[in-house]
Amino acid sequence: MEREVVHIIWLGYLFVIMMFCFAQDSVARGAVLFVVLAVLPTLLVAWMLRVKRRNRLASWDAKMAKENSDVVAK
Repeated sequence: MEREVVHIIWLGYLFVIMMFCFAQDSVARGAVLFVVLAVLPTLLVAWMLRVKRRNRLASWDAKMAKENSDVVAK
């Protein structure tokens, strides 16, 4: 449930930024603002979540390897 709420909030944020960019005087200014306010934060959050997942999987792999080596050693 919590994950779906975060997605809805993020989509709302992107919608507001998109509308803000459409209201700009020039297309170039709107495009720059869209990249700075929408694309870069999205990439940053995606990168942070990917690193967090990678670290969690590495820790899980190490834990499983230790458990398996304990079973084999006995």
